[in-house]
Amino acid sequence: MQESHTEGREAVELSVGELADKGQVSRRTVRFYVQRGLLPPPHGGGRGSYYDEGHLARLIAIRQLQEAGVPLDEVALRLDGALQALPLRTERAEPSPSETWRRLAIAPGLELMVRDGAYDPRTVSAIVQLGQALIAQQRQLMAGSKADAAKESAPSSGEPEEHE
Repeated sequence: MQESHTEGREAVELSVGELADKGQVSRRTVRFYVQRGLLPPPHGGGRGSYYDEGHLARLIAIRQLQEAGVPLDEVALRLDGALQALPLRTERAEPSPSETWRRLAIAPGLELMVRDGAYDPRTVSAIVQLGQALIAQQRQLMAGSKADAAKESAPSSGEPEEHE
């Protein structure tokens, strides 16, 4: 950490590691936030690049919002002032009856999650049937290509083939 004196106050220059440590995140997280545009890029370039106290304050705010369960897309809006009117969730509330989800099996290892009331039951049924049809079609294609491969690799009987 370096300090430079500018107009009577000290400006802090933090490396990515120092910023990560002070913000209680990993270096990789810092780089990810910069890549996503949540955190401004460092000042300078290359090995001489550095972060300042503004970066640290924003990083801490991002981490606190994430810990409160706020999705990253919403974090960006909150920090940029677009969603300040929304209350911050400090605890995960129990789902209300309108937030009940149903798990529908389409095929072994494949499920569809649907929030109750979000879609008409006929639409959900059609989606499940379509998924099942696609799985069945995929299985037929796989079985056909395995049969073709088996035919190609089977030894011939030694007799010449007859062609018409």
